[in-house]
Amino acid sequence: MTDQINPAHYRAHPAFGIECYELTKFMDFTTGNACKYLWRSGRKGDAVEDLRKAHWYLEQLPSPNISIIPQNLIDTLAAQARLYLDDRDSDAEWMAVAAILHLILDDRETAKDMVQTAIQREDN
Repeated sequence: MTDQINPAHYRAHPAFGIECYELTKFMDFTTGNACKYLWRSGRKGDAVEDLRKAHWYLEQLPSPNISIIPQNLIDTLAAQARLYLDDRDSDAEWMAVAAILHLILDDRETAKDMVQTAIQREDN
């Protein structure tokens, strides 16, 4: 039986080692949804569809960002993401992880640009 509340595609991400909720609980709704779709991209269904959904949410982001991610979590996840990214080639999953990293670091424009680039690469 699958866990309907916490399915596998939201559990520990190979780049971050935590559940999606452990990060998104500190984000506003729109940023959290963008992060959720990036998190599960390539792990559930069509990766490009998830990237498109994430991009849509990134286009809707409120200003200013009201994320309240604790600094120790930012530091830990940023270090883990950088290690993960250093060990991989730049593909759609790499771009999704990098976009999550930029959301964590409150660099929303770069996150949006990275998702758009990933979508364009996958469409070609």
